[in-house]
Amino acid sequence: MEGITREKIRENIEFRIRDFGFCTEKRVVRAKDYVTFGVSEILSSALERGDIDAAVIAADGCGTAIITEPALLQGMCGRISGLVETSPLQVILDAVDRDDVLDPETVPLDMVKGAELAVSKGFHLFSVTVDRPDDAVTLRKIYGDGVQVQAEAMRPHARAVAGLAGRRLGYTCMGRYKPHG
Repeated sequence: MEGITREKIRENIEFRIRDFGFCTEKRVVRAKDYVTFGVSEILSSALERGDIDAAVIAADGCGTAIITEPALLQGMCGRISGLVETSPLQVILDAVDRDDVLDPETVPLDMVKGAELAVSKGFHLFSVTVDRPDDAVTLRKIYGDGVQVQAEAMRPHARAVAGLAGRRLGYTCMGRYKPHG
């Protein structure tokens, strides 16, 4: 995309609404891979192979959620980026399961609390997608070397790079949390 303008943003969002129901009750919630290489494709594949048992993600309609089904993860994350806030959507809350959403009433985006929810639900091999370096650093402090952070900007906290569309980098923290004791 050459330059970002109000018109281009409006066209892009209107396309997403028409194409897969972005931010509407007509939202397509499950999907196959959209591209051959992207964060959602990596995480969906990791779920399929059993490399992780869950992914903590941010998505329209549910905010922070724990996803364990590859097609649901791809449907929720495969075609969105730059999510800043959202509102509850029943179609998504039903698909994801309200117990796997940080707060189904307010649908906040808080990836650190999402990781805490994953741990409280017994997940030990999970991934957390983050867009703020502070969240990645906090996750590393909480989970130590058990968290793999993917993003160039996170060195020395990063092990790999996952560049996404746009000027903002997306970060993926891959956790292998092992409870103490």
